[in-house]
Amino acid sequence: MAPLTALRDALRRLRRETAFNAAGVPLQIVPALLWTVLWKGSAPGLLLIIFAAGALTTLQRRRFASLAGVEIPLLPAARRRPTLREALMWLSYGATWRQVAYHALVGPLVACGTAATAVL
Repeated sequence: MAPLTALRDALRRLRRETAFNAAGVPLQIVPALLWTVLWKGSAPGLLLIIFAAGALTTLQRRRFASLAGVEIPLLPAARRRPTLREALMWLSYGATWRQVAYHALVGPLVACGTAATAVL
């Protein structure tokens, strides 16, 4: 019976991980579509991704919490509504550019990998 239980557990984990990855594809494709299709790779498209990074990060946090059981803590600057000066300073933080790089570059690549895995 132990091999059947192990197989059942492995299939359950596979189903959960597949749902997690599939739920992330729309979130990860949106920035790429915004930048390439709507704005043809121009600066306004990149600016839109920069300013949408907070919302996209919040959605990714919720996806990780609900489907993977992983809580990603908020950055100290994101815990309250910023003033204009703080919003401008936000652009100088390394964490901001890590979020933007994830949503503009890594996210779409992960979505492509998930789609390729689903096809195979």
